[in-house]
Amino acid sequence: MKGLVGLIVVAVILALGACRKGPAKVAATSPTPFDYFQEGERNLRAGNYAGAVKAYETHIQNQAAAENQDLALLRLALVYAVAPDPMRDLERSAATLQRLVSSFPQSSWRPQAEFMLELQTKLNKLQSEVAEKDDHIRRLRTEVETAQKLGEEVRRAKNADEQEQMGRMKAEAKEQQQRIRSLTTEISEMQERLQRLDKELDALKKIDRQRRPSSRPQP
Repeated sequence: MKGLVGLIVVAVILALGACRKGPAKVAATSPTPFDYFQEGERNLRAGNYAGAVKAYETHIQNQAAAENQDLALLRLALVYAVAPDPMRDLERSAATLQRLVSSFPQSSWRPQAEFMLELQTKLNKLQSEVAEKDDHIRRLRTEVETAQKLGEEVRRAKNADEQEQMGRMKAEAKEQQQRIRSLTTEISEMQERLQRLDKELDALKKIDRQRRPSSRPQP
């Protein structure tokens, strides 16, 4: 799944990361300040996630009066969401999206940020449930193995009481196996839901591409 998200984000970067260049009017005595946002865009398109993070963060922290502050936060959140380990940090991605929503309530990128936050919440919940079910299955399998070993001992027993105990053990093992099958089915359904969420993320990135402002920034 991570590999698929990585391929998707590369396509999104290529489509969305086009630099919006415009003719610069620079006074003879006032050199144009370095555009860290565009530097972040270039690094993002090139797959240089570390460079993109550094450039976007510099733009946000040191160029607070510059344009594209909200878009820089969205790009930064995307990098943290899809970059490979060890840079991948979903908690930091969510915090960055929250910052966009709270700092720029009128931003055209706010609905997209809120949708990404909703998807991340659903993903986290499903992953937690899958992990819990997996742990439950492991415990059940251990119990089944124990019951089966006891069953083998009971099968070697000759008296009626021990044979009756063997029957109970077999019944318990069968019941545990039925519970394992049921939980396995639940996990399969959760994994399908995770795949659907991945597709929603893909659609979100396409929306990001379509909504990218087409006008050039004023000098």
